[in-house]
Amino acid sequence: MSGEDPKEPAEDPQPGRKGFAVMSKDQRRAIARMGGQAAHASGAAHRFTSDEARSAGQKGGLAISADLAHMAEIGRRGGRLRKGYRRDSAQPRPAEPVQCAAERIEAERK
Repeated sequence: MSGEDPKEPAEDPQPGRKGFAVMSKDQRRAIARMGGQAAHASGAAHRFTSDEARSAGQKGGLAISADLAHMAEIGRRGGRLRKGYRRDSAQPRPAEPVQCAAERIEAERK
């Protein structure tokens, strides 16, 4: 295997895996890169302007904040964590911190 051609089949160390599951990270990245280049060349790709991104973020925020039960739960969780912190600042935080939707999205981006 030369590693240059992303379409070249790789040897499968685990039988039963097919397609992208068999490929190395570099091979998948090369294929994705070619797809991105093709999309930009054909004009199908879109890059958001800062105004478009701001508008999309506002729409998402409005959609989340419209769910009052969800917002109340976020407030309750935050209050509980904060009160626990004030009682004994030397006490370690819970092993699995409670995350709101925005925190989960931020963690997934990393």
